[in-house]
Amino acid sequence: MTDIVSADGRLVFNGALTMRTVTSNLTRLKRAVAERDVTLVDCHAAEEIDLTFVQLLVAARKTAERSSKKISLTGPAEGTLFDTLRRAGFVIRPDTQAGGAGEPETFWFGEAA
Repeated sequence: MTDIVSADGRLVFNGALTMRTVTSNLTRLKRAVAERDVTLVDCHAAEEIDLTFVQLLVAARKTAERSSKKISLTGPAEGTLFDTLRRAGFVIRPDTQAGGAGEPETFWFGEAA
């Protein structure tokens, strides 16, 4: 895991994104947001994601907005992140993306950076 944010503001998370790794993930997100106006979170290579990481992204995004900054996903939630969101009730049926129209679903399933 590296703290380097790419030139386009991409911050890559991989491996386990869980309660055990939340402190280091928080540090990395804080650093990225402090350095850039837009931070793109890429967690496609994550092997495990629990609700701690989802909560971290929600809180970090709200904190960034208060400073006129933005956190977005690099693309719609898929793979491990999608499975975690589905288990948490963000997805109602396997054939639908979001549980309803609105701002939180836009973040997870289709916000343009």
